[in-house]
Amino acid sequence: MSRISAHIRPGVMGYDLDEDAILFLEYSGELVRLNPTAALVWRGLSSGLSPRTIIDSLVQVLNAPAMDVERDVTGLMRSLQEAGALVLTRE
Repeated sequence: MSRISAHIRPGVMGYDLDEDAILFLEYSGELVRLNPTAALVWRGLSSGLSPRTIIDSLVQVLNAPAMDVERDVTGLMRSLQEAGALVLTRE
């Protein structure tokens, strides 16, 4: 994965819902529900962790292949960018 940074767009708020999370996109009034793993990624991003740090942590916690975790996290971040929740930039 090339170095990607992710920033939460202004007006996007995240709320914990048990292990899941709900994102409220103020600009559109849309709600986006995140499953438990996606919620972990969101919480990491909202805490200021880099995508690389989140991926490395998930690999250890889930004992999953790094390539699979990287693919899934990157796909999630792209989906959140398309929904208007994140801004992704290459460094």
